[in-house]
Amino acid sequence: MNPPSTIASDTLVEAIARAIDPDWFGEVDGKHPLDNFPGQHRVYQDAARTNAQAALTAITEAGYVIVPAERRNPPEI
Repeated sequence: MNPPSTIASDTLVEAIARAIDPDWFGEVDGKHPLDNFPGQHRVYQDAARTNAQAALTAITEAGYVIVPAERRNPPEI
C-alpha cells in the first residue's frame, strides 16, 4: 500500500488532469472536440487522470509534500 503522501485526492487529480489536457474536458462553441466519436472523450479523460496520478506519485516520491491551501494557512481562532 502507498504511504498517505502518495495518495492524491480525486479533486487534485482532476485539477491536474484538466490542466495537462484541457482539450479533453472542454467544449468549443458548445461542442466537445470528440463529439463525432461517441465515448472516446471518456477514454482520453481517463488517460489524463491516470497521467495526473502518475505525476503526483512521482512528485511525492521525489520527497515533495502537497499540502492543501486551507492547511497551509489555517484560519485564525
